[in-house]
Amino acid sequence: MDEINKKINEILSKEEKTMLENLKWYINLPGEFSGKIKFNRKYAKTIKEEIENSPDAYPTKLVYMLGINPAKYNEQYPGAVMYENYKMKAYGILYLNMVEEQGWYDEDIGFAIGLELILKEFIDQHPEWSKLMKI
Repeated sequence: MDEINKKINEILSKEEKTMLENLKWYINLPGEFSGKIKFNRKYAKTIKEEIENSPDAYPTKLVYMLGINPAKYNEQYPGAVMYENYKMKAYGILYLNMVEEQGWYDEDIGFAIGLELILKEFIDQHPEWSKLMKI
């Protein structure tokens, strides 16, 4: 558990400012809880080959949406899945710190929001694929 906390804290020390900005942006979107960002699956299928050949690890949500072999993904981007899990947990922590009254599912909501924001971060870094996300 100490190793997991260490990894999460490393992410927060490097990326907390950007993550907080993304989280504040997300919270201000219309709607409740998570699921505020929609993904354009039809468009994603048209650029599947480009995504697969990306020099940067792409979000695992795309791996499953596009039916890409997870073993191939893990081989191509070792450590990316674990990093994404740590980052989702970090987003969950930041979300919990922002919620005034915590409920039963707030930790899960923060984790789910993190999954969406990881895809947003990827799109922010690759604006040529901005059609992947719709709000």
